[in-house]
Amino acid sequence: MNDLGCLPAKALRPLRAITGLVLDPVAGWRQQKAYGAVCGLVKGVLGLGLRPMAGAVEAAAKASQASALLCLGKQGIQGRIMRRVYAPGTTERLLSVKEEVRC
Repeated sequence: MNDLGCLPAKALRPLRAITGLVLDPVAGWRQQKAYGAVCGLVKGVLGLGLRPMAGAVEAAAKASQASALLCLGKQGIQGRIMRRVYAPGTTERLLSVKEEVRC
């Protein structure tokens, strides 16, 4: 659980960008005093825009992964799908061409 009790962790991600504006400089101050506070402030300001974008990219990646799994079907998800199908007799022809190239 989190500090707010009933909210799931993913719902708090947008709030992480806002709280980072305060918490990053404080953490920097604790580690390296003034220099750390300035670095933490820069990190917090950049995180204000980048953290929500990173969440959007993660959501898009999960959606595309879900659609890919839907397209594969049950056998594809389980890893039992054939990757490539050749017409009958093609494999012998491909092997003979490879042998001729080697010579």
